[in-house]
Amino acid sequence: MISFPVPALCRLHARRAATAAAVVLFGACASPAAPPDSPAGGLAAGDEVSPAGNGVFFVSFLEVLSDSRCPTRVKCVWEGDATVRFGYRFGRGATVPFVLQLNTAPRDTLIDRVRVVFDSLTPTLEVPGAPIPAARYRAWVSLKPLP
Repeated sequence: MISFPVPALCRLHARRAATAAAVVLFGACASPAAPPDSPAGGLAAGDEVSPAGNGVFFVSFLEVLSDSRCPTRVKCVWEGDATVRFGYRFGRGATVPFVLQLNTAPRDTLIDRVRVVFDSLTPTLEVPGAPIPAARYRAWVSLKPLP
């Protein structure tokens, strides 16, 4: 058994605690990571994605209908919500719109054996009353083909 003098052991735990705290603090400020089956930069309005690039089924981000999420510089009782209109199409067919919400139901939907999940919306307001221009929004979705 290895024994450490108490002061050395305390310094070791203090360093580990400081390292863990730094990881938590700086990790919390990072940009959201793309879900494994989502486009790397999120979808801008008008962008579309296809599960595994199959070229047959497409999901597109059409517009943000409402955004009541809590601004980042404000402490809120509730996190708020965002309602987004997406669309889907098969091949060169017409786009069929559907609506998903970020923090309340429905957050996902099943379309032809592909689960479409609304994962996140960026950016978030920093202060109340400063609207986000539509062109800055990015919607993050996951497309999960079912067996």
